[in-house]
Amino acid sequence: MAERQDFDAAEFADDLATMTDEELFALMQTLEEESEDVAVDVRETSDVFARMVCAVSHPTLSALHHHFLEGL
Repeated sequence: MAERQDFDAAEFADDLATMTDEELFALMQTLEEESEDVAVDVRETSDVFARMVCAVSHPTLSALHHHFLEGL
């Protein structure tokens, strides 16, 4: 089960900044798959969900998300 470990949001954000779009989308796919194994009662303390929130703030995913919401 993926529970919060020593997650460093600043370090993760730095890693995100160096990723290509392909790497970023692959990461999100991996995180989505990992999130399926996280029990509902520990989601608030899961490093998987913390990493997803950071990744979604990346300019590429943020723009994609905004574009998707405009289409709804």
